[in-house]
Amino acid sequence: MTTVELVPLLAGEVALTARFEYAPTGPLPAERTLLAQALGVRRHWAPVPAFLLRHPEHGDTLVDAGLDPSAERDPAATLGPASGRLFGWRVKPLRPQLDALGAEPRRVLLTHAHSDHVSGLGQFPGIPIVLDRREWDATFARGSWLNGYVPRVLEKRLTLQSLEVEDAPAYGPFGHAIDLFGDGSIRVIGTPGHSIGHCSVLLRTAGREVLLCGDAAGSERQLHEPRTSAIFVDRAQSLDSLNRIVAWHREHPEALVVPGHDPGWTAWHDRRAA
Repeated sequence: MTTVELVPLLAGEVALTARFEYAPTGPLPAERTLLAQALGVRRHWAPVPAFLLRHPEHGDTLVDAGLDPSAERDPAATLGPASGRLFGWRVKPLRPQLDALGAEPRRVLLTHAHSDHVSGLGQFPGIPIVLDRREWDATFARGSWLNGYVPRVLEKRLTLQSLEVEDAPAYGPFGHAIDLFGDGSIRVIGTPGHSIGHCSVLLRTAGREVLLCGDAAGSERQLHEPRTSAIFVDRAQSLDSLNRIVAWHREHPEALVVPGHDPGWTAWHDRRAA
């Protein structure tokens, strides 16, 4: 039974209003949350994680690309003009961290194409990216600073492994899942709603299964009180994906479920590093 080694990485932090955690009730939830962000309401530092997956045959895979080294001084370049004005950024470039581990990713698997997940792609020139086809299409069809995409970051990525997640069979409570290498070690799970082609990543490690939620579950609180975060393209889909994650976790209570931007993740990461 093939397993992968999971190495969590901290690519930086973003200053977020706590209102991102749960979508407010009523109309215009995203707009009201962004207003709270602009006004600095209850801001905290949330992690921007990435993950190194080490496969015995297929080598190293990086899940999400983190932040570009330029993001603190010129955030608009890779994060878009809105992010530069609305958010604060602390950057920990991934390339030096991977070099220290002796890692050389053969591919970058993106949970989705929002700017805080693709900003750092410039650190990995020539390395193929793996992305849901609908998410790739949305980046260019809908891409703008208004919805989290920065098309210019991806437009030079000529080597793309496009995944047809929507056509994949079900896996447990999940509607669609692709077995990336055909050995059950890494499964790309369709969890749309936060974005059109958002995916989570299910791993089989030597110790236990691990579900990397991406932004389908941004905080641990959402795993106990299922409610969508404030940013979504389809609220019903987002809640459905979250409920499927919760259902899977109930079926696998020994597994580790990792939310996308929970501040507790940073403490977990630091304890592991220590």
